[in-house]
Amino acid sequence: MVGTEWAAFEIVALAAGVLEALPLVAQSTIMTTDQILNTIPFGIGATATTRVGHLIGSRSAAGAKRRPTHQPCSACGVPNRRWISEFMRWCAACQGRQQLGAAFNFAAYYVIALPVGITLAFHPRTQLGLQGLWIAKSWVYLSLG
Repeated sequence: MVGTEWAAFEIVALAAGVLEALPLVAQSTIMTTDQILNTIPFGIGATATTRVGHLIGSRSAAGAKRRPTHQPCSACGVPNRRWISEFMRWCAACQGRQQLGAAFNFAAYYVIALPVGITLAFHPRTQLGLQGLWIAKSWVYLSLG
């Protein structure tokens, strides 16, 4: 799953490199910002996981049950436990079946997003440039969650 997404990001970066210097600088800025925005919640999640592991190791089942709902809520700024539990079910379905998730990623990126994005970016009728690449990629990002 990670490999298909990583490679799609690299293909978008290569396509942006064909554009002028300004879109390439914008692509670099977007990717750096994206990494920062993903790294912070990932760190909070890793901290929460470690804390739950310690609580389980110390045989504090009550504490371990409380922790998973508190940390993601504070990381996302979402105080709704029902929303978190619904999201976790979908997340678990993809995480538990890596081949299924990878197939969805592959189809979404390589069959839909990249061809549409490259068409929007470079086709003579649209010529949206970097915006065209990111319109299609953002759609996949929002669709896959």
